[in-house]
Amino acid sequence: MSAAPASNDGSWRVGHVGDHAIYYEERAGDAWRRLELECEPTDSGYTIYVGTTAQWEDEPAWVQGRRVEIIRRIKSVLKVPRYEYVGDDILHDDDWATLIEEAGGLSDEECVLDGCKERALKNRMVCVQHIWHDEW
Repeated sequence: MSAAPASNDGSWRVGHVGDHAIYYEERAGDAWRRLELECEPTDSGYTIYVGTTAQWEDEPAWVQGRRVEIIRRIKSVLKVPRYEYVGDDILHDDDWATLIEEAGGLSDEECVLDGCKERALKNRMVCVQHIWHDEW
């Protein structure tokens, strides 16, 4: 697969390494430094495994402490819902909005899962958080 678009200033880029990994590269002087994340094809796109916050602290020093920033950059190119992200704390407000829009909006009903007071997606019985995480 070819590389996807990068930042407007050319300081970083995102793309695929075959069907089982994606990369995030960032310019460091005249060279590029690379972070690869595992992924796998699905019927509707790809699942990208971003891991936990703790796992990111085992990555190279240039990545440490920058997980949210780097994941947001990756997601700006490899967009939800075609790309699903698996890991802790990986969905943000803009992702929720995209998922709600894809479902046709919210219904007037509450999510049916015990204790959840969020509004269910249209034509669904659960909220966006539970449909995304497939917890039911």
